[in-house]
Amino acid sequence: MSIRDITQEDVDQVGVTLLQRAEDDRTVYLRDGMAAARREAEALRQEHTRFRDRLGAEHPKVRALEATANGSEAIARWAEETVGRTERRPEVRGDEWVVTGRVAAPREVAEAGLTVELADRDGRVVEQLGKVTPDARGEFVVSARGEEFRDLLTTHPDLFLRVTDAEGKTFVAAGTPLRPEPGRLDHLEVTIEAEEPGRGPSAAPGRRRGRRPPG
Repeated sequence: MSIRDITQEDVDQVGVTLLQRAEDDRTVYLRDGMAAARREAEALRQEHTRFRDRLGAEHPKVRALEATANGSEAIARWAEETVGRTERRPEVRGDEWVVTGRVAAPREVAEAGLTVELADRDGRVVEQLGKVTPDARGEFVVSARGEEFRDLLTTHPDLFLRVTDAEGKTFVAAGTPLRPEPGRLDHLEVTIEAEEPGRGPSAAPGRRRGRRPPG
């Protein structure tokens, strides 16, 4: 095949293949890292117990060992959660657009109830997509497929994530626009910060990652 024979579709497919391979490798590395962090944490806990019995719980070395063990356990939990989110990611059909995401919020905000919607630049909610309630992990999925969404998937309007609470307060209504496209998966993560004195909770802009899955 000469360079002249290469089409944009060929280039896109190579990009998708490389991205998928990178995600598969990332999952393997995360699993290995998770196992290593757990082994390290277990060894540190044993050392912590041994030195605590000899030196006392408040000794600087004992406290440093405890902090390091806590750090290793936190790394293991993060890796486990990341692998879990990757494995729960839905398969995307060629005629379907899917948005997955996670809303990390203080417990009191999450328990009060949050909803996720997509709106256009003028703030009009795309009623076809409906309102989605994040699950206990804060994860959500919005999808568009079929004749009902033909206009949405062919006009590719700029859409924005909007997260609101039970009282109608909007936490996120901006950020990088999403453009509906058949066969595309977009992922966003939103962090709602804890309430500060004199101010309500606030949200950090969502991160976006998109890919067109193979086949």
